[in-house]
Amino acid sequence: MVATVSPVRTGFTPNVPQTFEDLGISQSLVLDLVLRRLLLEGFSTLEQLSNKLKVSMPILNIVFQHMRSQQLVEVKGMVGNDYHFTLSQAGKMLAASKVRPRASPPCDEGFGRFVTWALPAAVASAAR
Repeated sequence: MVATVSPVRTGFTPNVPQTFEDLGISQSLVLDLVLRRLLLEGFSTLEQLSNKLKVSMPILNIVFQHMRSQQLVEVKGMVGNDYHFTLSQAGKMLAASKVRPRASPPCDEGFGRFVTWALPAAVASAAR
């Protein structure tokens, strides 16, 4: 009997989503991610955002055009064929509202059950 050797797969690279439907998340969520990233970095280009967020250029172009139409960004110039931009004052205010901590963050139900079970035991153990 002769053993056969099958080629070893080095990895799997899925197709890069080119539309929001392919991506599986909403345009508003991508907008939130872009706003947060720009708030942290101060300025960017579409290529830099694509690399950081791992979102394709066609999707980022749609979000960027929406942000321009809503005056959320200010274009400072061009880097080759790419825009160099920053958040406008309105964009900064919107981004800041997205990163502000909520008064009561949502609690995972499983974690809530754990706290209900573990906290009284921990308090009782500490009191001994």
